[in-house]
Amino acid sequence: MTSFLVVGTSMLPVMQNGDRAELCPVQRDELEVGDIAVFTNSDGRKVIHRVVRTSPLQTRGDHCRVDDAPVAEDSPLFRATGFRRGSEYRKLRNGAAGWREFRRNQRRLKWRMGGRRLLGMVLMCNPCKVPFARTTPVVFRDRTVYYVGKRPVGWRDAGGWHWMRLARFWVTPPPEEDGND
Repeated sequence: MTSFLVVGTSMLPVMQNGDRAELCPVQRDELEVGDIAVFTNSDGRKVIHRVVRTSPLQTRGDHCRVDDAPVAEDSPLFRATGFRRGSEYRKLRNGAAGWREFRRNQRRLKWRMGGRRLLGMVLMCNPCKVPFARTTPVVFRDRTVYYVGKRPVGWRDAGGWHWMRLARFWVTPPPEEDGND
């Protein structure tokens, strides 16, 4: 049995960055939809994702919205059977149970993304925004930074206007320049 250090967030909430997955070698025809597999992608990096299609073999992370490119025929394959988080060992769901878990995680991801979009739209319509006229401009060499109190909200440079942090949700947009400088 081999182990693999999980790096990244593509398999959230199942596995987190820093978990150590335990792997066993597997033949291509032994993998089922819902299995968590490790393979080498076209860039030469090892990837741990869930199998979403077996012919051609295709994968996707539980926290990703699009499928990966088909797995190359010559890529060595492993099935993840479990993982360690610190001193705790957890068994992974594979096959049909893994597929149900994947679909549930995809629905949750879709709802979270939709909620963020909705929150952004609601905040953009916020009637209590600070008027841009109440910002204080401070000129630096190549840009002008605008502040509300002591908090910077954005800057203007040769590339145009740029928001900082979440300021676009609580400050009205700057007036457009008319080009008559």
